[in-house]
Amino acid sequence: MSSVVYNVKMFFLNIWKKSIKGTSIETYLANKTQGKNWQNIFIKIAPAIEQYTTTDNRLVNRFGINYCLHPYDYDDYVLYYGLDIEPRNELFDLVKEGMVIFDIGTNIGHVLLTFASKNKTGKIYGFEPLPNIYERAKKNVSLNNFNNIILSNVAVADSSEDLVVQLSHSHHSGSSRLAKKDINTSSTTTIKAITLDEFVHKNNIQQIDFMKIDVEGFEKNVLTGGKQTLQKFKPVMFIEVNDKAQQAQAFSGKLLIELLESLHYQVYTTDGELINKETADYTTHFDIICKYKQ
Repeated sequence: MSSVVYNVKMFFLNIWKKSIKGTSIETYLANKTQGKNWQNIFIKIAPAIEQYTTTDNRLVNRFGINYCLHPYDYDDYVLYYGLDIEPRNELFDLVKEGMVIFDIGTNIGHVLLTFASKNKTGKIYGFEPLPNIYERAKKNVSLNNFNNIILSNVAVADSSEDLVVQLSHSHHSGSSRLAKKDINTSSTTTIKAITLDEFVHKNNIQQIDFMKIDVEGFEKNVLTGGKQTLQKFKPVMFIEVNDKAQQAQAFSGKLLIELLESLHYQVYTTDGELINKETADYTTHFDIICKYKQ
């Protein structure tokens, strides 16, 4: 196919995508893409993420949970179209009835709400520091009838202080990063932070069974500020290792695993294999399951 023909084809495809935005055709395509990936023909002819604006929102039900989604943002877009690009079965299979769970890095609340649906007799604490994303998570929680969610607009860090936000791409706000105020950044957004140990003490938490930590490279800070909590409760942890994000925090994926080992945790792949930190592939992000050595 010549470049001229390709450009003409893309021109008319983009006109089509814009014309169906907000129509029943878009809804039909969103239903047809559930469980598919980026190669699926229906997602290829659906409106692209860049064609949505901040005023676009969609009220939907996904897997029995209600959401108000803003498909101009990557995480909302993926959930709206149900794209199976980051399977979470290994994460959700770790959740058992009656657990007390900490979801650190709640984002828009998809994982938080799924935890609540699988664990109706336990408690789920969610932490989302970015005010605008926190409000979206709060809205999603309000659209459901779960009474076991405690959502906090605060960052979990290595000290109780004010942090700043390094904003990400406009269509992927969930990848924004926290930073110390003394780091050179143009951000004017100030975020309140608390240590895990202080939060547990202030709220008289008596049990933590499971923690999910996904904070775009700030994982070291979460763990460092929660050493007493980890030693006391020994929760199983599900953590994202994103070496690129951690290097932006003057850390690394390998150092993160070393830190977990120093806290008496054994670190596994989601397939149950013990991680070899020397040979692990840090060129892409991956999830780990961490279990306290008994």
